[in-house]
Amino acid sequence: MVIRSERADEYQAVEDLVYDVFKGTKFSDGFLERELVKEIRSSKNFIPKLSIVAVSDSGQIIGHIMMSKFPLSGKNEDKVLLLSPVSVDPAYQNQGIGMKMIETGLDMAEEMGFLGVIVEGSPRYYGKTGFLNYTEFGLSKAADIPGDYLMAQELVKDGFKGIEGEVDFAIYKCLA
Repeated sequence: MVIRSERADEYQAVEDLVYDVFKGTKFSDGFLERELVKEIRSSKNFIPKLSIVAVSDSGQIIGHIMMSKFPLSGKNEDKVLLLSPVSVDPAYQNQGIGMKMIETGLDMAEEMGFLGVIVEGSPRYYGKTGFLNYTEFGLSKAADIPGDYLMAQELVKDGFKGIEGEVDFAIYKCLA
C-alpha cells in the first residue's frame, strides 16, 4: 500500500469511493460527503497536497482523507485546517489505513506551517491520533454541531493560542 497526495485524474474514483463508504451508514446517504469533496476542491480552501489517498498494491484507491483551509469566523484560514471527510473502503477497514492517512496528513500539514486541525467525528476514533475536544483549545462552535464530536489538534505547541473564532461548517453550502 502507498499513501500519497491525490492526482487530478483520480478525482472521480475518489468521489465514488467517498460515496460508497458513506451511503450505507446510519448517519448519511453518501451524497453529502461526495458533494463536500467536490465543493472543497472548487474552493479557495482546497490544498491539493493534503487530499491524500491510500492505494493498494494492485493500484486501487482504497482510502481518502482531505484537509482544507478552514476559517474560524472568517479568520485564520492560513493557520487552521478541516479534516473531512475520512473514507476507507469497507473491505479494508479496521486495518489502520485511516489512521496512517491521518498521521501522514498531520505531518504534511505541520511541515506546511499550519497550526491546528478541526474534525467532527467519533472521539474514540480521532482521539487515537491526538484529537481532543474543541473546548480544550478555547474554541467555540455553531449551535448545530454536536459538542462531543467536535475535536481539534494542535500541530505545534500552543498552535491554537491566540486563535479565536467559531467553528461553523456552513461555509460549505452542502453542510449549511
